[in-house]
Amino acid sequence: MIGENGREHRGYITENDELMSALLHSQSNLVCNKVRFGDYKCYSPTNYGFDVDMCLVPEINSLNAQGIKTIGCCCGHNKKYGYIQVTPNDCEKMEKLGYIRQPEKDEYCGKWCFIPKTRLPDPDKKWKEILEGTK
Repeated sequence: MIGENGREHRGYITENDELMSALLHSQSNLVCNKVRFGDYKCYSPTNYGFDVDMCLVPEINSLNAQGIKTIGCCCGHNKKYGYIQVTPNDCEKMEKLGYIRQPEKDEYCGKWCFIPKTRLPDPDKKWKEILEGTK
């Protein structure tokens, strides 16, 4: 089979929406569906000495390295939308980095919560609609 670049395609894995969908589906079924809120079974350490949901570790490390103080986060465990909560003083920094505030729909997400940029399993397939509705 000849690929877009005119070279022979031998079935190598490349990052695209189909691959990301497969990875998110796997994460959802292998990890997230087995985790209950408050049991902390999918936590991993950050570079800064605290644990967060393993799929958010790189993003939290990056934000902390940029001087943003995160005070809470959750991937949503395929049951709710994920969020990253920061101190009130860091909200403007998050917006400058292109983060979108999490809609205040439940008891866990307040004014200081933002939608993670990490692609996470979508509990009800409305993630795209939320992002489009904030533009």
